[in-house]
Amino acid sequence: AEKYSTQSWNNLQAALAQAKEAQKPGATQAEIEAAEERLEAAIAALQPKSIIANFDFNQDAENNKFTSGQAMAGVNGTVKLEERDAANGKALYLDGSASYLDVKKTDGGSLLTGLEEATVSFDARPDRTDTNWGFYAAPNANAQDANKEHYVGALIKGGTTTIERYNNNGKRPKNLSVSTGSGWSHVDVVFTEDATAIYVDGRKKGTLGSEYALTDILGNSSIFQIGKANWGKNGEYYKGWIDNFAIYGAALTDAELVDPQVAQASVEEDLEDLSLASTAKMNFQLPMEGDNFSSITWEMKLVSNYLKIQGNQAVVTRPMPGEADARSVLVATAKMGNARQSKEFSITIPALTEEEISTCIVIPGYVTGDLQPEVNGQKISWSCEREPGDIDGKNRK
Repeated sequence: AEKYSTQSWNNLQAALAQAKEAQKPGATQAEIEAAEERLEAAIAALQPKSIIANFDFNQDAENNKFTSGQAMAGVNGTVKLEERDAANGKALYLDGSASYLDVKKTDGGSLLTGLEEATVSFDARPDRTDTNWGFYAAPNANAQDANKEHYVGALIKGGTTTIERYNNNGKRPKNLSVSTGSGWSHVDVVFTEDATAIYVDGRKKGTLGSEYALTDILGNSSIFQIGKANWGKNGEYYKGWIDNFAIYGAALTDAELVDPQVAQASVEEDLEDLSLASTAKMNFQLPMEGDNFSSITWEMKLVSNYLKIQGNQAVVTRPMPGEADARSVLVATAKMGNARQSKEFSITIPALTEEEISTCIVIPGYVTGDLQPEVNGQKISWSCEREPGDIDGKNRK
């Protein structure tokens, strides 16, 4: 119960009570089926406690506002609600010409101000390939200046959605861009304190680090708009359909956003593609993320003095000449949400040869500082001898 919003949890409890009643003798088949449908719907509708608003756009605006949870979305310009499908009901249509929603708290306060982390989720189907803005949050309503931008937003253009996170002063950082096509797509954007992640249709599509904290970008009286960004004199808008627009005051996790079957498949694929050389003569990198964006952690199954894990690197120390080759086992565990799987890698570390040792020691022709102190973790002892009567050391050996 602590994880979910009060309303969605209460709806679930009511559905459970109805289901229990339907189990009693004398209940009709219609009552049983109705109870099952209500319970399934209540489970599907459970919402995280951090949810601020969830606009499903199935009801017309009242007094020129859509209201949901702690937020209200004021209508600007011409907006329409159009039928989408049986599962989702209606969707909001914006005409791309000065029509957008201005979202605030129900008390008129700024929606995202003060939040260190947030998640924005929405369904989108653009009605043009040119510039569209899914959402935009900024410290004020002023127009942006190129390379001195201060905002976060979702730019949808040409079948690609780009998440922009700016607090610039002369240069833009890299952005996170993914393909979302021209049809309906569900997008989740997660802003943590130091990174941005994007998910499309229940699949994790990318993460990107950021030096810009939300609190620094948005300031004390920020704005939040659906369908408009404040570029130029008149702004830039969105033409198309938007639905199921949800805003959370926390960073939702992989477990909350990725379909469990997709997460398991991603973990399995990432491990299948993961490989390490079976023989290691020098330090090597350990991948920390798979191609499907599962996180990968490493541990030693067979502990060895010749192989250590330091962050994302395996540090190799080879046995000395005459010693046996060393062997160790590394275990990679890929995780995404509640899905996890492990894979073992056997590593052989061959002993050094006398020839390798000699080639590793560098004898300088002219010494001005310390000589090479070690090779492969083994200390080197240096000595200097002179021939009798060799005062200036020319005949040292």
